[in-house]
Amino acid sequence: ALNQGVLENQTNQARLTYGSTGERLATAVVDVVEPLVSIVKTLISPSSALADASDALTYRVTLSHRANSSADAFNVVVTDTVPAPLVVSGAITTAGTCDVVGNAVSCDLGDMVSLATATITITASLPLNASLAEIVNVGTVSSDTDDPAPENNEDDEPVTPVRASLTLHKVLNQDNGGNATLADFVLTATPAVGSPVINAADPDASLVVGAAADVAPGTFTLTETDVPGYEGSSWVCTGGAVTADGVVTVPSGTDVVCT
Repeated sequence: ALNQGVLENQTNQARLTYGSTGERLATAVVDVVEPLVSIVKTLISPSSALADASDALTYRVTLSHRANSSADAFNVVVTDTVPAPLVVSGAITTAGTCDVVGNAVSCDLGDMVSLATATITITASLPLNASLAEIVNVGTVSSDTDDPAPENNEDDEPVTPVRASLTLHKVLNQDNGGNATLADFVLTATPAVGSPVINAADPDASLVVGAAADVAPGTFTLTETDVPGYEGSSWVCTGGAVTADGVVTVPSGTDVVCT
């Protein structure tokens, strides 16, 4: 057996002696191939390098030990401190155990024999108010055995947050002598599940500000307050399709404006 930490080639020599001067030597050299564990990190959900604010993210970390190693890789450990604004929700592994403290993930895989593999799955969420700067997540593998190719011991996976927004405007027509103001018309956008994301009047008649919110992609039902003497028209939206009954689709990373 090859002991831990013995990575140089090994020479085994046998000596035969006979009589007073007779001697024969036989030598065998064992070529020792050092353990080589590599790490590959992949973002598997979402399927692109863009993540919507409020998305759940799943990373896959794959470890492999090359085929022709002469020794095990001893005490293999994977570390991954997931950067903010991501929030880690869990980590599981096909070999060994994982611990999660805050956003710090540490997985103890034990010893890896030649051809061994392991897969770690890390889940995280991206807050709705996350910065839109690129997030680079780095995973690192180490062991108690010298690695001849340290460049394979680290891998990163970037993701760029994108954010969708929805803005509602009200155009008030007073042709028939009405005296209502914008404040009388509360504009509401309600997602398919959950409470309204917008429930406010348009503060600006210039169609510049509007009642607005950052939203997760999806569909929203648009309504406004019924004011006596006024009849609302159909909603018109740019950036997203809207149905005749006022259901607008907000695509990923898109600013949708409806009037």
